[in-house]
Amino acid sequence: MINVNLLPKAQRRRKSFDPYKAVAAALPLLILAVCGVLQFQVIAEANRATSQKRDLVAEKAVLEPFIDEQRALETERNELAAIQEVTASIRNGRVLWSRQLFAMLETRPTPGPGVASRMAFNALEMRALDENARAQLLTDNTYGGLEPVAEMSVAGVAGSSEVVADYIRELQDAPNFEAVLGDLARDEETEFYTFNLTIGAGPLERKAAMDAAVDSAQTELDAAELEANPEGTPQ
Repeated sequence: MINVNLLPKAQRRRKSFDPYKAVAAALPLLILAVCGVLQFQVIAEANRATSQKRDLVAEKAVLEPFIDEQRALETERNELAAIQEVTASIRNGRVLWSRQLFAMLETRPTPGPGVASRMAFNALEMRALDENARAQLLTDNTYGGLEPVAEMSVAGVAGSSEVVADYIRELQDAPNFEAVLGDLARDEETEFYTFNLTIGAGPLERKAAMDAAVDSAQTELDAAELEANPEGTPQ
């Protein structure tokens, strides 16, 4: 069936443009376009991040041997520093016990005839002193101004109190030793004297310097004697 509009053109109904309908129709397309652009940006950013990560992993793989070597060198340096610190501590606090002991024994008086001039040690203990102990002994003037690097505790017997006194005197006259008498008692049964001493031992360098000074003075004295009395010189 065909409908024919027989009305005059002036009276015919015209279709008008509706902007709201146009917007409603275009809005979904616009939203889809915006979502597409955003999705493209997200994908591009993800690809860029993946590429950067892949580059960083590759760079790390290249640098890994150098990083391991650097870590090994750092560890070795720390170990060497610790060893050097321990070595310096040992060097600063070391005591050459054999030399200290022999030097101390050299100060014993030469025994004469008879029991009264003899002396023997029953016990000997030695200990090194740290910086705090040295400073405290020096402050207390325990050893008459000597700054000891070690202490020796000596116990023994003697034929008389005089030989003990002589031994203490020899220690006090020595440049690198000082002695403090702890106890001296006479045994009524044996008639021997028991004693104990605490001996402060200074640095051996001090003794060496004193020995060098004595040797130098003796050399000068001998030269002066030879110059004053050349006839007495053996041929």
